[in-house]
Amino acid sequence: MNNEQMGNERTKEEPTMNEAEQLSISDESKKIPREAITGILIDKLLDCLRSGYFSDFFEKNEKWLTKTGLLSLYISALLGLLSSVVLPLRYDLHFWTCFGVGIVWFFSCIVIHYTAWKFLPVLSHIIQTTPTKLSSKAFLDSLALIAGITGIISILGGLFLWIKTSSFETFIAGIFIFIFCEYILSLCLNPKNLNIEISEQTSVGEEFLGLISFFMKGFLKLVPIIFGSGIIFGIINLLELLFMKFEYMGQILTKTSEVGNLTAVSLLPVTSYCLFLAYYFVIDLAMAILAVPVKLDRLDKQK
Repeated sequence: MNNEQMGNERTKEEPTMNEAEQLSISDESKKIPREAITGILIDKLLDCLRSGYFSDFFEKNEKWLTKTGLLSLYISALLGLLSSVVLPLRYDLHFWTCFGVGIVWFFSCIVIHYTAWKFLPVLSHIIQTTPTKLSSKAFLDSLALIAGITGIISILGGLFLWIKTSSFETFIAGIFIFIFCEYILSLCLNPKNLNIEISEQTSVGEEFLGLISFFMKGFLKLVPIIFGSGIIFGIINLLELLFMKFEYMGQILTKTSEVGNLTAVSLLPVTSYCLFLAYYFVIDLAMAILAVPVKLDRLDKQK
């Protein structure tokens, strides 16, 4: 009886062969392999950004950028109407033609403001009601790294070109590219903002659809950013049109077309909504086709 007790005590004290192997494997896993040291360091950096500054980055900035874009449409309407009065007085232009264009511009901005105000909240609702899956964060983390590096290069490049060419617009463009890249970085680090779930049980077809959905939902999520930034750029061009003296009519027409193109981004909420509905209709058909084999297998098992 004593021998049995001593044997049991030994087995409790001494780990089995499998336990010893697991301990050695866990010890080895703690060591950083030399061939992957940079990858592990980058992962740690992305985890720090994910849990730190970028944890609620999108939520904090999306609201104020949306409000800024909507208010900027009012400013754009007033500046356009003011330009229609100032330009005929400064240049040899027909007053009533320019003033008529200004009136059309003013009311167009009011209508566009209303549609943007209605559709911007709808875009967020669509994202939250369309769940998708990815099997891992590998693609998202890689894209986050590329976006972060691109943003840093753009702002440094814009600063360099500003110093070299004395063109402040290049620096402004670099800043806007930097901001755009940081928002992409934020979306990649926090896929929950796009209602994307990371699940290892994701099939190949679901993975493919999930990647496409990531880009479409990412575009929808970035619409308020592009919306606000584009209108601010349009206001800057309108101010240049008001306070700068142009020597040639071609310069005035070029600047006016730039203002029109940039302010046209205010139509993005409506157009992106329609495009996403058409896209997701196709996605729903594809998901239904992918679900057919699973349902057939269940029916065979029931039989």
